Amino acid sequence: MPQISTPDAVLRIKKLIDTKQGDPGRLQYISERLQHGKKLFHSDEIYLNHKISASVIPVQIQKPTEKDERIKSVKRLLALNFGDPGRLRYILQFLERGRELYHSDENYLETKIAQFQEFTEGKRIKRKVRE
Repeated sequence: MPQISTPDAVLRIKKLIDTKQGDPGRLQYISERLQHGKKLFHSDEIYLNHKISASVIPVQIQKPTEKDERIKSVKRLLALNFGDPGRLRYILQFLERGRELYHSDENYLETKIAQFQEFTEGKRIKRKVRE
């Protein structure tokens, strides 16, 4: 029997509900359990396998790490041209390779992120005043 991931199973369940194939209440219950990462009862698992002709592989949702957040921040700064693009690309390459930043680059990045946050907060305040 083929195997599918949890998000794919949820999509297939939604399609089954929309096309009125199966018990909508039971399918909705199974969908909610899968979305919350809970284990299905054996009878529900058999029912689902029969309906979608596949077994479901649970997918672990990973929380973003501090490194991921820093990479995301650097990419945002690059996209908005906020800071020195060459230095930010260099920092991004270091972070993506899992290497430690030099102290000066660490300070530069923290300063730019703080400046960007102050800049965007100032924009939000101006928008609120105009309304």
